[in-house]
Amino acid sequence: AASATAIDAFYASMKKFAKFSNASAEMTSGKRASRPAHIKETLRRAFELGPKSTEGLGEFLGNIYRFRGWAVHPPADLSDPVAHPVLGTGVEWRFVAFSQSNAWEIMKGTLSLFDGLLKRGAEVGGRVGKECEQLAPLVAPVLSEWASSFAQLRGDEPDKSGGSAAVPSP
Repeated sequence: AASATAIDAFYASMKKFAKFSNASAEMTSGKRASRPAHIKETLRRAFELGPKSTEGLGEFLGNIYRFRGWAVHPPADLSDPVAHPVLGTGVEWRFVAFSQSNAWEIMKGTLSLFDGLLKRGAEVGGRVGKECEQLAPLVAPVLSEWASSFAQLRGDEPDKSGGSAAVPSP
């Protein structure tokens, strides 16, 4: 939920730069776009992202908001146990979904997103570049702390004891 909140704050600072009409916030079926879809489209427009970057962004945001939904509005129904990658036994799905390894990947992904978009903002320039220039010093201490305490954002693995667990569905 914390990553979704941070992404919402970043989105709020960037939405003024995305050229949207009220109609473009609606899906073709007439339904309002999901939160991750709207954030993805807003960031695509503000940062002039290409199709490959946009696709990856959409997948990442979908996962973040799925975890947020599970944390904030957990499903009440029971499901079959799933194998825990570290414990080696069947557990309730939330013990796998909200594991340290998944939290690591979400945090690393969120910080990588901010790092990449702030750098992209400098490339795009204009008002987006100026906004990113103002935001960068606020994010830099978090990125630096992550790199010095844990790992670089790209290419490093979490604690080898458990690895990343597959995310079960409730």
